[in-house]
Amino acid sequence: MFSECDKLTNIQLHDEIKEIGKESFYRCTSLKSINLPENLTDINECTFMRCESLSSITIPDKVRNIGVMAFWGCSSLVSVVIGKNVTNIEELAFYCCKLLKITIPSSVLKVGIRAFNSCDNLSSVLI
Repeated sequence: MFSECDKLTNIQLHDEIKEIGKESFYRCTSLKSINLPENLTDINECTFMRCESLSSITIPDKVRNIGVMAFWGCSSLVSVVIGKNVTNIEELAFYCCKLLKITIPSSVLKVGIRAFNSCDNLSSVLI
């Protein structure tokens, strides 16, 4: 949808959006903020991959799946709030982010291989 829009800094999505497609915001390197709609149910593969300026994200409660490499290489991402109904965090979902701490809700049944790999600043995980 907006892959490689390197001047895009802010996104406001319509509340009725339920799914964000694969690679929708891939390499939007200047993206600093996005307000995810409350009706969102899926964040697909590579959706925010290499959004290097994104520093925080709140995953709405209706989201069930955080896809493979969804936030891969978001090198400024320090804060993530995962909604209370997420069941899957796929492999490499937060690879190479700068997360400081993460709370994984009890609804999560699967955390994929290397989901938080190379999150060198991660000092606290609450499951």
